[in-house]
Amino acid sequence: MIVLNQNATNNVYLTLSESVTLTAATVYFLFRFVDETTKDEVLFIASDVSTNTIRYNLFNITLTASTASNIDYTNGIISLSPFGKWTYEVYNQLSSTNLDLNNASGPIEKGIVTVNALSTINVDGIVNEYTGMTETYNYYQPGQ
Repeated sequence: MIVLNQNATNNVYLTLSESVTLTAATVYFLFRFVDETTKDEVLFIASDVSTNTIRYNLFNITLTASTASNIDYTNGIISLSPFGKWTYEVYNQLSSTNLDLNNASGPIEKGIVTVNALSTINVDGIVNEYTGMTETYNYYQPGQ
């Protein structure tokens, strides 16, 4: 499961290298997010910035407002609306700019995305805090 926060750059860790079907030295990943309610679709490319791609792949996906002029689908800067549940598929390809599923291979991974309206989280990674009558419960952002 991928969890993304609005108005933030989100670190997304996946294990895609083991599923790559292409044999080229450099492989790019095309993401397809589909909203479960509206069926709206967003296709984008995010660069793998991992220092150990044999073990994991790290992507920086930035969620920005839908009216933002800085949306860049070939650099992982996207807008997802509404908040809530989305599904995702990841394809592998040889192009760093292709946004057409017909020119990509896969999907090599599928899953669920949760899009939160949160714009910031504090240094400790605490997203929500509930103080009961005698105990405090902290809910942490996954991956923190």
